[in-house]
Amino acid sequence: MDFTAAAVERRVAEFDARYGPMEKVLWCLRAEAVRSLSGARRPEVLREFVRTVRNWWGVRGVSSATLGIMTEALQATCWTPEAFEPSSDFSDDACAFAVGRVSRLVDTVHRKGGRREWSLSAKVLHWLMPWRVPAYDSFVRQVLKVGIQGSDDQASAYREVVSKVFNMATRLMGAGRLFFGELEPRSPLRALDKYLWMEGGGAAGRALVVRDPERVLRELGLTCPPAPSVE
Repeated sequence: MDFTAAAVERRVAEFDARYGPMEKVLWCLRAEAVRSLSGARRPEVLREFVRTVRNWWGVRGVSSATLGIMTEALQATCWTPEAFEPSSDFSDDACAFAVGRVSRLVDTVHRKGGRREWSLSAKVLHWLMPWRVPAYDSFVRQVLKVGIQGSDDQASAYREVVSKVFNMATRLMGAGRLFFGELEPRSPLRALDKYLWMEGGGAAGRALVVRDPERVLRELGLTCPPAPSVE
């Protein structure tokens, strides 16, 4: 693994060139999902957000029933405004926060009848809190050399992933090069997810490219505000 600030920037640029339109739509959908969680409005937006993360980012085998359970679990979670705001805290406490949030969502979904969906739970929470929760899938584990023997190892594997990703984020911040692309969210953890995903096999170009990503917004009657101009 060629882990340098320049390598991260290169992979982010490659990722955004291919999947940028999808990222823009998902960030817009995320903003509406946060409003739903903050004010319990339009729960269908939150469900569509969860479904879109599943469909667009390759989480297989998740039933519609589980999507509904996860949506209900997110709605029942206690949220504070700070959880959705930018952060540069990659301390042990921040690591415990990320692992705890994902673990509780996995356990809640399982307790209500769904599978233990570690990848989807981490990816959904990563998009809701992109400065605080690292994403998680087989590509990430492969690049970070995190082994797993069975479903019982997922919790310890995710804990190891978070620790390693937070160490990488700390190194990036210390390098003084903070260009994480032009697309929101411009967070170290989002940049590192793009980097790890590309390094793990995403660069082969076999992942889904949605030709009309804005369709999901039209179906919900949503529009994305224009990006602010840079002076």
